[in-house]
Amino acid sequence: MLPLTISAVFALSYFCNIEQHLEHAVTAGYLRHNGECANDASGGGNGSKVILYTCTSAQNDRWTHKSNGEYVLAAHGGKLCLTDPGNSRSNGVQLTVATCKNTANQHWTLP
Repeated sequence: MLPLTISAVFALSYFCNIEQHLEHAVTAGYLRHNGECANDASGGGNGSKVILYTCTSAQNDRWTHKSNGEYVLAAHGGKLCLTDPGNSRSNGVQLTVATCKNTANQHWTLP
């Protein structure tokens, strides 16, 4: 499983210590950082970038963490997952949402 740091969610780094990034993690279905939420940019769907955006009750910023490690977006019928495109595991990669396939590049853990 990929280590999920708030930095990873927002395309800064996979390997930063999450404890250094104040507000973090999933709370009430949101992946938060500095008061903003991980969001499917413009509700674009499959292949869209994950961005930081004002938290709302919209489904494109609500997530469910499944037991297999996937973070599933509520929007688009719950069929899109937080994804490391190309399974790069590189610092600075832009994360996306993509069709959930239960693959390694969609499995995340909090450190």
